[in-house]
Amino acid sequence: GFGAVQPILDLGRPDRVLNVLLYGSVSSPLLWDVASIGLYLTASTIYLYVPMIPDLAIIRDLG
Repeated sequence: GFGAVQPILDLGRPDRVLNVLLYGSVSSPLLWDVASIGLYLTASTIYLYVPMIPDLAIIRDLG
């Protein structure tokens, strides 16, 4: 929950998140923190969505 918000709070201003991704140094821990949390959220979403595909097809056919 709160761990995904922590890098934004560390920046001080939320509008700087894009600067971290575009101009961040490869050796910056903040860049790797944002990248790893983003990758984790993306992988978790895919992991939850893929098993639901057959169920969504059944719901589509019923309605």
